Amino acid sequence: MLLIGNRCPIIRGRKGVNQPTPNSPQQILTNAILKWQPASLVSLYSGGYDSAVTTHLLHTLDTHGLPIHVAAIDTQLAADGWRDYVQSVADKQGWDFKIYSSDKAWRQFLTLVIHQGCPKTRPMHTFVFQKLKGRVIEAIHMAQKERLKLERASIRTSERVLDELSKKERSIWGMSDGEIRSAKTLFVSGMRRAESSFRKEAAEVQRIGHSNRIFAAPIVHWSQEDCDLYRVESGLLDNPFYGTVKGSGDCQCNWGNFISLATLRKHSPQLAGGNVALIDKLSKDLHGFGWDSRDVVAQAPLIASEIEEAKSTTPFLCQGCSRAKVRAPAVAVESRLLQQGLF
Repeated sequence: MLLIGNRCPIIRGRKGVNQPTPNSPQQILTNAILKWQPASLVSLYSGGYDSAVTTHLLHTLDTHGLPIHVAAIDTQLAADGWRDYVQSVADKQGWDFKIYSSDKAWRQFLTLVIHQGCPKTRPMHTFVFQKLKGRVIEAIHMAQKERLKLERASIRTSERVLDELSKKERSIWGMSDGEIRSAKTLFVSGMRRAESSFRKEAAEVQRIGHSNRIFAAPIVHWSQEDCDLYRVESGLLDNPFYGTVKGSGDCQCNWGNFISLATLRKHSPQLAGGNVALIDKLSKDLHGFGWDSRDVVAQAPLIASEIEEAKSTTPFLCQGCSRAKVRAPAVAVESRLLQQGLF
């Protein structure tokens, strides 16, 4: 038996099944499922090594009957070839995989650039993440509810009797419309505390405010060595973008892993000449600095009303709910998780 970081026993011949020991990925996942009773399980895969390890590992764990759906988020700032890369990894692994994107999220990002310029500060970057990734996660959550409706219809119209259905199928068969509307989605993330001081207090499991979106980080206690060893042992594909654009390739927003526009043109000419060229021009024309600038130390406070589109501030609420009482804590938690890199 190979023991990774005293946390993740990999039992050879059983494809990496983890034991439910304290802080283990299996125990973290089990705790999340038992506490929140999600109807859907989605692993967020960016193409990066941590999310690849987490998604691969998740397929070896006991998900308590929940099928695993793997989702990648196209921020529309992805490096050239990123979509093909993540699709090839998913195909090789046999994952139930889909790439999601949101034109609305991209429009909100462009509006941000018009009002504030290219994001250069941590608060601004958090706001960008909330648009480019947070909005898409909301869409994935809604897509899981639609999937439940389709599965329920398929099960109810099948010729099988109730006794022939699995426990999970019987549960879906009996769900009311109201239960589907309030169904929770458990999103699985590759966030780790050891990545940075900013993430050292990251939670194993976190609910976004009062919403039905739950996040779990099964490898939150793993070290870099743990991840590297697991990746090598599992034969996961190398990500080519780490050597060119300094990241997983899913979001070249130029925060954290700064690269010059000249370097981006060399390695991702389509992105550099497309969406990045657009935001660079908007920012330069309106604010005097562009995508490539590094000397911007402060930006004006965010004015949400200038950025948000109609009704987008209460995505989890019906029209009669109180935004002040419900949405505010959701935003606070979401912002903290975004800063930590959970998304």
